[in-house]
Amino acid sequence: MRNNWKRIGIAAALFVLVLPTASASADDALPDAISAAYPEGLPEGAVVVDADTVSFADGAVVVDLVASAATDGTCPNTYVCLWEDADFTGGRAAFYLCDVTGDGVCDWNNLAPWGFNDLMSSWWNNKNVDAKWAYDSDGGGIKRCMQPNTQLNWVGSTDNDQASSLKIFKNSSTC
Repeated sequence: MRNNWKRIGIAAALFVLVLPTASASADDALPDAISAAYPEGLPEGAVVVDADTVSFADGAVVVDLVASAATDGTCPNTYVCLWEDADFTGGRAAFYLCDVTGDGVCDWNNLAPWGFNDLMSSWWNNKNVDAKWAYDSDGGGIKRCMQPNTQLNWVGSTDNDQASSLKIFKNSSTC
C-alpha cells in the first residue's frame, strides 16, 4: 500500500483545523488526491475538508494527503499523529479522541478505514495521556507505547510500515 501512496504523489502532510460542514455523496466528484487514496470511494461518514484533506468522526480523525507550503512537520496540541515517512513527513493521520466511534469506550482504532494501514514511519503523541500502536488490527500482535508528549522521528526498520491500529488511553499510567 505504501507504494500506491508513493505512486499517486503523496509526499507530505498538511493539517487543517477547519472542521467540515458537509460530507461528499457518492455522486460528488472527488479531488484527485482523495480519489487516489480512496479508489473504492470514501468510507461512510467521511467528510472532504479540502482537495487534500478528509475528516472522520466530526474531526476526531483527520487524514492529510498532499504536501503544502504550510506543512511544518508538527502535530497539533491534543492530537496523536502518525506520518507515512520518517522525520514527520508524508501523509499524516491525526487522532484527537480516544473514542472515535462515539460509544464511550476508548477502543483500538483500526487504521485501514482511514487509508493508513501499514504506512507509519514516525509518530508524535501530543496529548497528556498514553497511546499505543499495534502491528495488527484491533490491537493484535506486537504493541508499542507512545508516552505523553513524546515523539519518534523514525520507528526503525523493524517497525516501519507495521502499524495497523492505534489506541489512545484516558490516563498516563498505561505505558
